[in-house]
Amino acid sequence: KKFETTKKHPQAVSVNVTGGKETDSAGAPQISDAAFRDALVSSINDSQVFSRVIEGKGGDYLLTVALFSLQQPSFGFSFTVTMEAGWTLQRASGGAPVWQESIKSAHTATTSDAFAAATRLRLATEGAAKKNIEQGLAKISQLNL
Repeated sequence: KKFETTKKHPQAVSVNVTGGKETDSAGAPQISDAAFRDALVSSINDSQVFSRVIEGKGGDYLLTVALFSLQQPSFGFSFTVTMEAGWTLQRASGGAPVWQESIKSAHTATTSDAFAAATRLRLATEGAAKKNIEQGLAKISQLNL
């Protein structure tokens, strides 16, 4: 399902993600910088919030997302994962951010989504990340750039 965007900006954007963690074999599923960035780039391309994503330098804008909170339950039938990320959009040429916001998102996975607790937790974590991206891009699509 596509999310609603207000405007499609003709400019190109570079994307940077920080603060993510790799999942270790014993731990709860985490969201790595690379996985969040891949999902973000794919969402930008699908929604056309920006005309394209540029690798490295050369975009008109730089979008930085700092993942700073991922809260996961350790047990339960329904797992609700909440995450918070700081979004900053600035011109690639530098200067003050044109937009900055902290975005909180949450997603619940239940036993009807997956019986195995580990799978439920992964689905809830991915869902929270996806919602964070959708909310961030929806807000960017409302900006006058």
